[in-house]
Amino acid sequence: MKKTVIFLFILTLLGCSQLDETKSKDMKFLSRIDIAFLNGEQRMILDNAVINQIRPMIQEIKWENQNNIPIRNKAAAQITLFYLFDKNMPERLETYVIWFKQTGAILYNQEEDLYGKLDQNQSNVLKNILEKKSVNGL
Repeated sequence: MKKTVIFLFILTLLGCSQLDETKSKDMKFLSRIDIAFLNGEQRMILDNAVINQIRPMIQEIKWENQNNIPIRNKAAAQITLFYLFDKNMPERLETYVIWFKQTGAILYNQEEDLYGKLDQNQSNVLKNILEKKSVNGL
C-alpha cells in the first residue's frame, strides 16, 4: 500500500513539472517584457498589441544547444519575458540576451543554455519594437 501511494505521489510530481515546462513556452500567457540595453537604459513593453507583434517571432525560433556561435562583442540588450498563468500566482520569468548582427539577431536563453537566430528582417522588426515601442521603466 505504501509503495502504491509513493508511486502515485511521484507520478503526480512528474506530471506537474512537465506541465510547468509546457506552460513556460506558451506565448499566450506573455504579459510583459522588460528590456535592459547595453547603455544601462531600462525600458518595458506592457501594451498587448506590441507584445502580439513579438510573440510569433519568439515562437518561430529554432533553439539549438551550440557552443560555437561566434559572439565577440557585448550583447545589445537583455530581455526578460513575464508569463502570467494565474493571477493568484507570481509570474514566471525567462531571460534572453540579444546580439544584433548584420545578418540577423542571436538570442541566448541563459537558463536553458540555448541559442536561437532571427533573420535580418525579423531582427530589424524586433530591434525597432524594443527601441521605439517600449516605454521607460524599472
